[in-house]
Amino acid sequence: MIYVCNFYAHGKEAVSNEIEILRKHTRGSLFAAGIFLDQLHLTKKDVREKRTIISEKDYQRSLPGFIKALPRKEPIHYFSEEPEPDKIAVFNSVPNDLYITMYRRPNARYAAYLKKFAHIAKVFVELECHKDILNEHGLDPERIVVVPPPSILERSFSPRKFSGKFLFASWNGGDAETLEKRGLIAILDILSANTGVVCEIALRDKDTTRYRNVIWSRGLEKRMLLSDIHSRSSIRAAFQRADAVFFLMKKKLTKDVPNSIIDGFSLGKPVLMTNVVDLAEEVKKHDLGWVIRPGEKFDVQKAAGAYQRKAKNAFFYSKEFAPQKYIARTISAYKAERV
Repeated sequence: MIYVCNFYAHGKEAVSNEIEILRKHTRGSLFAAGIFLDQLHLTKKDVREKRTIISEKDYQRSLPGFIKALPRKEPIHYFSEEPEPDKIAVFNSVPNDLYITMYRRPNARYAAYLKKFAHIAKVFVELECHKDILNEHGLDPERIVVVPPPSILERSFSPRKFSGKFLFASWNGGDAETLEKRGLIAILDILSANTGVVCEIALRDKDTTRYRNVIWSRGLEKRMLLSDIHSRSSIRAAFQRADAVFFLMKKKLTKDVPNSIIDGFSLGKPVLMTNVVDLAEEVKKHDLGWVIRPGEKFDVQKAAGAYQRKAKNAFFYSKEFAPQKYIARTISAYKAERV
C-alpha cells in the first residue's frame, strides 16, 4: 500500500497521525507534501521509515511520474481534504486500486468529483450521515465505508467532580480573523460570563501576541493558560487536567470529527461545542456534552449538574475512536476488495 497526502506533519496533525497508524500495520510507504508547521523535508529518518516528504511544489511536479512508476498491483490510499480535479487524471493514468479517505461533509460537488475516478475501490468517510449524503448523490453504497478517525490517546477514565476547568486543543494561529472564527474570542466570552471557569489552550505555534493582549484587556490573564505542548504525553496531561473540552468554532474550519474533541472523549472529557460540525449531532444524540449555537450564552454552573453523566457517556462512546477499531475497519475494507 502506498499512502498519498498533499499535507503532512508527522506527530502534529490529525490526518498525518491516521496515516502513521495505518502504515505501522500495513508497512506501506508514504508520498506527501509537507507544507506547514515548519517541518523539514526528506530527512534521514523519513527515508529510513519509507516516508517521502517533499515541498508542495516538488510534490505537485513529481506526483504524476511517481504514480505511473508504481507496480500495477500496488494499491493507493489517497487522503483528500477537498476535491482536487488535477488528481483525477493522475490516478486514472494507472489501473491500481484507489482508496480515498475524505473527512469533510460531502456535497454534490464532492460526489461528482469522486465519480470521475476510474478505479475507486473504497471511499472512507467519518460519519454515517456522510455516507448517506454520498448515497443520495449516486455513489455505490458498497464502495462507501464509515470509519471514524482514531484518537491518539489511550483510553482511560478517572471519575471526578466538575471544577470548571476546560481545555481547547485546536489552536491554529493567532491573527484576528482566526481568533474569531476558531472560537478563541467565544472562549473569553464564556469565561467573562462564568466567574468559576478557567481554560488552558494547547498551542501548536508561538503566534500568541494578539490573543495575549485581548486576554489582558479583558482581565482574564489569571484564568487563561497558554501552554506549549509538543509531545503526546504532554497533550494527554493537558486533557487530564481538564474537566471538559471547549470547541466553540464560529464556522466550520476543521474536519467534521475534530480530534481535539475525540481525544478528550478517550479520557472521559465531555465537550461544550457549537453546532458547526456534524459531530455535534452525535454529541446531542449520545449525551456527550453540550451543544450551543455560535454566540449563544451558556451558564456553566447550571450545566455542571449533568457533568458526571456526560463524562461517563463520552468515555463509553470513545470506543468508536480506538486506534485498534480504526485499523480493523480500514484493513477489513482493504481485504474485502481483494477477495
